[in-house]
Amino acid sequence: MLAGPVLVPLHPLHAQSAESTPAGGWEAAAFYTWQHLSAQRAPWQVSRILVQRKHTQGAVILQGTQVRRFGSEDAAVSLDVWHDLWTQAYLHATVDYAPAPTLLPAQAASAELYQPIPGGWEVAGSYAQRRYPASVVHLVGAG
Repeated sequence: MLAGPVLVPLHPLHAQSAESTPAGGWEAAAFYTWQHLSAQRAPWQVSRILVQRKHTQGAVILQGTQVRRFGSEDAAVSLDVWHDLWTQAYLHATVDYAPAPTLLPAQAASAELYQPIPGGWEVAGSYAQRRYPASVVHLVGAG
């Protein structure tokens, strides 16, 4: 298998790590991933472009995605929110929309809650719902 992620900075702030971007700071980036599993299969490709706005309690990310797999192509837009809650706990929530889905869900939403605990561990719980044209999938996680 060959795989190749590529990060292309689109804004001078992206030269810094995400953790060092100040609150109120903007970042933009583009990503491309290519995976070729075998000569009998078409490569899998994912392109993403995103804009992030950091704030004092976390970050908001708007992302566009294009996926090419199995000879089909899909596009989607998503809103990603990271938000601090109480001491060291944080929430990650996403909402996705694909206007003409063939590979991706038409709509998806998820929420994850994280709480660090002593000893370097983190407790997490999550819920996600993915709406495909023919079915709805519910995912629940804990760890």
